[in-house]
Amino acid sequence: MNKRLFFPTFFFLFFMCLPLGILAGSAVERTELRVPLTSIAPVGVIDLKGLSSSYGLKLPIPERWEISSAVLNFDYVHSSTLIQERSQLVVRVNGQPAAQIPLVPETPQGAVQVPLSLARLQPGYNDLEFSVAQLVPGDCVDPSSSDLWTTLLLDQAHIDFSFRLRSAPLSLASLADFFFDPRTARHDEVIFLIQDYQPVTLQAAALAAAGIALRLDYQPISFRLATEPVANHDHVVIGSSAFVSSFSFNGLNAGQGAQLATRHLAYKTPDGSLLSGDEKTGDFIVDPTRIAILVSGDNNDELLRAATALAMITYPLPRAAEASIQQIDIPELLPHTGRFILQPGHEYQLASLGFSHHNFSGAKAGAKEQTFRLGSDLLLKPQKKVELKLKLAYGSKMREDSALNIFLNDIFVGAIPLDDDRGGQYSGYTLNIPAYVFKNGFNTLSFAPALTPLVTGKCTLIQERNLQLTVYAESSINLPSFDRFVELPSLSAIFQDGYPFHIWPDMRDSQVFLPNPDLESVGAALNVVAMLAQKNGVPPLQLSFVTDIAPRLDRNTLVFGVWQELPPDLRDATRIQEKTPHLMTRFWEGTTNTQQGGAWLQERFFPHTVPRSTVSAPEYTWLHHTQDLGSGTLLLAGVPSPDTSPAHPFMTMIVTAPTRQDLLTGSTNLWEPAVQGRIAGDTALILVQGSESAVWPATIQPRLYSGEVTADFGISAWLMSHPWKALTAFIIVISGLTLSAMMLLRRLRRNRLDHE
Repeated sequence: MNKRLFFPTFFFLFFMCLPLGILAGSAVERTELRVPLTSIAPVGVIDLKGLSSSYGLKLPIPERWEISSAVLNFDYVHSSTLIQERSQLVVRVNGQPAAQIPLVPETPQGAVQVPLSLARLQPGYNDLEFSVAQLVPGDCVDPSSSDLWTTLLLDQAHIDFSFRLRSAPLSLASLADFFFDPRTARHDEVIFLIQDYQPVTLQAAALAAAGIALRLDYQPISFRLATEPVANHDHVVIGSSAFVSSFSFNGLNAGQGAQLATRHLAYKTPDGSLLSGDEKTGDFIVDPTRIAILVSGDNNDELLRAATALAMITYPLPRAAEASIQQIDIPELLPHTGRFILQPGHEYQLASLGFSHHNFSGAKAGAKEQTFRLGSDLLLKPQKKVELKLKLAYGSKMREDSALNIFLNDIFVGAIPLDDDRGGQYSGYTLNIPAYVFKNGFNTLSFAPALTPLVTGKCTLIQERNLQLTVYAESSINLPSFDRFVELPSLSAIFQDGYPFHIWPDMRDSQVFLPNPDLESVGAALNVVAMLAQKNGVPPLQLSFVTDIAPRLDRNTLVFGVWQELPPDLRDATRIQEKTPHLMTRFWEGTTNTQQGGAWLQERFFPHTVPRSTVSAPEYTWLHHTQDLGSGTLLLAGVPSPDTSPAHPFMTMIVTAPTRQDLLTGSTNLWEPAVQGRIAGDTALILVQGSESAVWPATIQPRLYSGEVTADFGISAWLMSHPWKALTAFIIVISGLTLSAMMLLRRLRRNRLDHE
């Protein structure tokens, strides 16, 4: 080639191919993510005993991930007496071996890295199984020998994923099974772009956030408001058709009513440069791996209708990029209802709770668990019994000591004998479980079989294929009638099931008060409202927002704002002085003080007549100093609403922080299960540090009790709340009866002597 043409041609081709090189390079850029196994399944330290044993769990793989590598990392310890040539640990994925680890006596512990075959990993739930074959020296080995064991330290295990996101399908139906998939181990923050801070717009945003949280089941997620699109995030855009179209290269037509649409994320950078993997369309930069959900309406009714359609999850949305929502028919909701929450006085088949026919096979069959919820305001009296009616069938030729053990919240509550060697069936075996074993909030019912072969022994062929037990989904749980009696204010009740905001599941008697609405306070409100909706399983269809006027007094209220900007009456209601913010330091961790008033009588003679939560709390040390709340803290305060009464227990929860950024960060941190589990009392100060956040709970508000009780509890409660009056009345009654008896005996004696 001519030298005069070589260099111009070279530079021309170089600059022409440079964008293609950037895009090609971006296509192989990967996200590295370490997922603890404990975030996938309730795993811990697993013991595998006997000649052979196994343990399995479900490994969720989201459809949105295009995985390039997945490496399982775990530690194990095994008996040092095993025979190396005959003992091994096998890891299987969907039934296919992924690794074989010899159990060497000289190295009884080790750390394993197992590359998981991408050909075996499929979108959805994959079977991950650990199985061992173990043998110790000897001609014949007792299968129950204590030397046959291997321990898996799965509580410290994790999987290292390398993946990139697939291109997003433009389909409303994909919101549930592709974008907001509960099988995803980590969900990025979702950005909200809203037209204004009008109450209707905020209500629509809360419905949209709740719809996303509900689709994720009980997986955490967080939300944040912005004024412009943010790269590498999914978005929800709420407003008029003109407003939402300004954030999309393919907008919506005006005058089409309530519209719900999906678009690829479009944004602009100051210099017009591309980020990795993006494409340019006109003035917009388009990220095909991210989604923008457009919620549009040109009036209040249309906007709420579109947001309500996004919030409903009982039926899949259409498989189209957009839809015009004409009408939504919502059935009437009853108070105190919600997802998997059982009502007193009703009988429920386990099938209605998500339980399906379950078969236990072999001597080492694992337990089967089923969770359900009881309302935070139920008074679980110890004299009440809950009926568990089981329908099951079991195989023949099992030893007579075989049984199905039943646990509730890890407490043994009964067993069903499987003692007929010909096999058998139970069509309605009933166990009466004391109510005090149950607890408010989540309960776990566990079926743990103990299946034993009829013939066992050393050097004996042991038959296990006949060890079969099936528990049918037609089994049921029957709750008696319970009183509703609860101590307020209670943050723990709010973080269990949203009580009292979810007395009506659509939150029709609740409101959100934003004294100074801004990006951070509205973002905090979206996080908390979506969290409460996820707990109860019902979107906040009738939750109202208040910004520029005083909130109604006959409502449960959620308040969000910076501490210094809250109205003075709300700051005073928290009973916290501005110069005493670090007040929740426990001086000692002692036993509950129940020696005041009639509490001693209650504890001594009537220990179960009132709820456990009504026992007085320990004392606290109050540290007075001149510092304000301090950066990095979030304060939760539950206070009675001004118009509250036992008949209408309206409560207010104040969510506040020293700065706007602390308020938003703290609300995001509330999604952490470890943080929620430590919130108690009516006031909690949180030092925000992710899952390691420090939580200081306290009880500083006067105690209020709400609910209706029957006569037996009402009399007991009155006696315990007025001990000295009750004791005086008791003495008067006994004295009167004694004097009456003495006078009657004297009269009878006098009459007898007169006759003689």
